[in-house]
Amino acid sequence: MVNVLNRILRHNVRNEVNVITGRAELAASRIDDEAAQADLEAVQNAAWELSTISSRTQRIKQLLAEENAEPEPVDLDDVASKLAGVDADTPCADVEFNGETNDRAIQATQTFPTAVADVVHQIATHNEGEVHVDVTVTVTDAGTDEEKVVLRIDDDADGLPELDVQAVNAGEESPLNHAEGLALWCLEWTVTKSGGELHVAPEDTTLKIKLPTASTGP
Repeated sequence: MVNVLNRILRHNVRNEVNVITGRAELAASRIDDEAAQADLEAVQNAAWELSTISSRTQRIKQLLAEENAEPEPVDLDDVASKLAGVDADTPCADVEFNGETNDRAIQATQTFPTAVADVVHQIATHNEGEVHVDVTVTVTDAGTDEEKVVLRIDDDADGLPELDVQAVNAGEESPLNHAEGLALWCLEWTVTKSGGELHVAPEDTTLKIKLPTASTGP
């Protein structure tokens, strides 16, 4: 069932998105009316957003396929590398990674670095204009059985879509309380599977993630 849904959402939706964006671009090139061109650009942008959601179904497939898999050591350098990719590929974003220490590996699923990068990308593209995002890493209770790695994600704009924050904090989707995308849900599921905690908008911070270090285990 997961494979069928994944194929439909990724292959079929991607094909239709290509048709929509291609025809919209062609139509925009044939008209001079600025208002109509703006409308067609909005159609293209909406189609690409749909394509992004479709692509994230691959993350969900991985999470479901790994349901019985134990978290593994994940280097913080892997997180830094994914964030560097967001910084390079997103002109409107300035993403900075600051690690108090990079000598500790976290205990997490292998999808964690990508899940973090997806949320940072959503923060950058959800807001108007240039967005600066700081990702900082600290260690709490170092040297004890309670040692945790804490990632804080902060931005100088409006953070994540309010609907996404409300839905994930509520722990469910409803007709009146539903997320705009899948990035935050994927991060929530990834952190939970990793034996960690995700706090959305705590103490004026956009996101705070607590994960066990690889040495202490989940």
